[in-house]
Amino acid sequence: MAWVPGYIRFDLGSERQRIFRGDIVLTRNDHLVIYGVITESKGNKPVPGALVNIMARSAGGKELPLGHSYSGSDGHYLLTVNKSSIPRRAAIFIRAMS
Repeated sequence: MAWVPGYIRFDLGSERQRIFRGDIVLTRNDHLVIYGVITESKGNKPVPGALVNIMARSAGGKELPLGHSYSGSDGHYLLTVNKSSIPRRAAIFIRAMS
């Protein structure tokens, strides 16, 4: 579990006030965050624009897509998955295609 900022609320008083109070409201987030770099098998060069899929495989072999993203110009990718969408005892794997 993580906490992420939802919004910032400022209490502004007088226009001449030099100091003001700002409250940051946090939202509970129960997601997995998965990140990495897609590289070529030879030469370790980053692969931009690769499709990155995250999947769950049940004990019976059934595959369930959990999300997808694309790698950036430097090969980096970031995926978020809600933990409640992952079946119990499922194997999680990531597949990339360019």
